[in-house]
Amino acid sequence: MNDKLSSRFNVIDNEDSFKPEESFEADEEISDILLKDELLEKVEAIPVWFEYSYEKRKEMITAFVDSKAADIPDKDELTEKLLKISCGYGVLQNLALNKNVDTIFINGAKSVYAEISGKISNSGIKLSQKEFNFIKNSVMSGTDEFFASFVSPECIVLRRKRDFDLNSLVEKGFISNEVFAFLVNELKNGKNIVISAPSYSGKTMIAGAVLSKLSDKRVVLIENTPKISHDFDGLIKLVTDNDLKSADDTLNLSPDYIVCDLNKVLLFDRKGVLMTLNAVSAEDVLKKFINAYIQNGYMEKIAKNEVLNYIDYIVHINKSECKADTVYEVTPSKTSSAALKIVSDFS
Repeated sequence: MNDKLSSRFNVIDNEDSFKPEESFEADEEISDILLKDELLEKVEAIPVWFEYSYEKRKEMITAFVDSKAADIPDKDELTEKLLKISCGYGVLQNLALNKNVDTIFINGAKSVYAEISGKISNSGIKLSQKEFNFIKNSVMSGTDEFFASFVSPECIVLRRKRDFDLNSLVEKGFISNEVFAFLVNELKNGKNIVISAPSYSGKTMIAGAVLSKLSDKRVVLIENTPKISHDFDGLIKLVTDNDLKSADDTLNLSPDYIVCDLNKVLLFDRKGVLMTLNAVSAEDVLKKFINAYIQNGYMEKIAKNEVLNYIDYIVHINKSECKADTVYEVTPSKTSSAALKIVSDFS
């Protein structure tokens, strides 16, 4: 896939392919641009616009076009264009409808980036300030497709809600049934498991799929940004960036299991924990946990022993091959407190 994507997108089956769609572009008529800006101003002035039905919006836009451009031959086409940019996600609607797009990064009116299969690329879309304001108001009114995070007033991150179905992960070759069953069984046996990989490699997908197999238990899910849409009676969701507060709050809830998708080291004084961590290798995981214990006042030798007692397994995702096929067991060693042993049945 090209680093720079088309500025408009159609929904298509091939996950790495995009097709440009006709819309408002650089060569559009100046009169059309002025109409678009005027329409967005009117929409912004209607507090209940996002509560109107699609039919009501179309009726109002048709009347608007009739009053402004009664003599143009392609009035119906112009109406459809204006309707498209004043509903849903506006000029980002086609991008949002493409199910292969996992995340949309909106940097105000400057740029829009899209994440597909872990790769973030420039969409090529440029927003006017009015278009950005429309999308911002639309997102603030609620969205069924995405979790929205406002990093700042001008920076919005839209993460698609996913159920992370195991069958789809297996079909794509991302993880095998054997590895997945091993993870679920060991977690239920009270083991602590770390899913490690660089950023945007699929750690959350595995965590979400494992979570779906714990629906008969009491589980605490910790995220810094909501990404996992699974829900069941025994699930308690915490959204926080405060690591220490997360650990304290979670232990007070006394859950059967903890699924922690913070991509950071978090030290819980208990077992039955599945956590994600940004790390380049399984060895890097051990180093990060050892450093965390040292920062908490442990001597290095004691810190290594604590890691040995805390982590039971590490599942490392091979980002280049987009595959979670290597499971390491953390075991004692003669030369060091913790060593890695590949669970060879799944390598």
